[in-house]
Amino acid sequence: MPKWSGNYLLQFVISRTSQEAGPNVRAWDRTGKLVLETRVWSPDAWQVTVFDIAGSTEGEVAVAGAAYTNSGTRTPFIAWVSPSGETRLAVRTSPFSPEALCFGPDGSVWALGAHYDESGLIEPERGTLQQYDRQGKLVRELLPRSSFANAVNPALGPGDPAHGPAGRAVLMTLQDRIGILSKSAREWIEVDSAGNLIGRWAFSWPEARNRNGEPEAGKKREIIGNAAAFRANGDVLATFWDPAGRQVYRLDRASGRWLPVAAESDIASRVMFGADGNSVVMSKGQGDQSLIWVDSGI
Repeated sequence: MPKWSGNYLLQFVISRTSQEAGPNVRAWDRTGKLVLETRVWSPDAWQVTVFDIAGSTEGEVAVAGAAYTNSGTRTPFIAWVSPSGETRLAVRTSPFSPEALCFGPDGSVWALGAHYDESGLIEPERGTLQQYDRQGKLVRELLPRSSFANAVNPALGPGDPAHGPAGRAVLMTLQDRIGILSKSAREWIEVDSAGNLIGRWAFSWPEARNRNGEPEAGKKREIIGNAAAFRANGDVLATFWDPAGRQVYRLDRASGRWLPVAAESDIASRVMFGADGNSVVMSKGQGDQSLIWVDSGI
């Protein structure tokens, strides 16, 4: 699903083969104008899979993905796309596989993923969070996999069988830090631009409800894709779904609980695409993907 990142609404095609023409990355500005449409590719690839994309305030787009050859070789990468749509830089990150990413406040790129050994197993003592500078140089590596109690790979899901398969992490940016929403690890993590850990907060999922609004024992509400926002005031919000419908929740760090946002029903049930300062960028309504910026009442 689309997400608001930097100054763009971003969308990508998960997978394309060399036989399938067309772009795999698109960006729209806040007026709804398509401003970027490009194909991120590797010359010798048979297939390219995109895991995540992020936008910078300067108009660049970062793409995390993997290229596959006909022989089955898999090469994970991060690509930097200029505002004109040209891939200005692509870095092979193997054995690290970047699965989710964002731009930091200083223009660097942060990626969450895992290191895989030659047998395809995750290396538990290697960092899951990497920072790259504007030239694609690895600056630092943080958060070893072994520090996560609940996830094999904190960037992926499901991890929690009750939560469901839609478990890819979401990385978000504020002026002085990045936030990591790991669904499989059930953790919210904040790191500053210098790589210092600000905090880690474990959380539990809210109970699911059936179509009558009654609790369903043993089942949990699910975040809709990357429908989360990290507001300038520090609020962490997400749109959850269950058979009873959609609802915006706010993370209470102290208790580790997601609490329903007391807002007008037409706002509280909308899907969010991200934060733009203290505003939350949301869909206009059911079946209408037009954007609105919500500043209050949420």
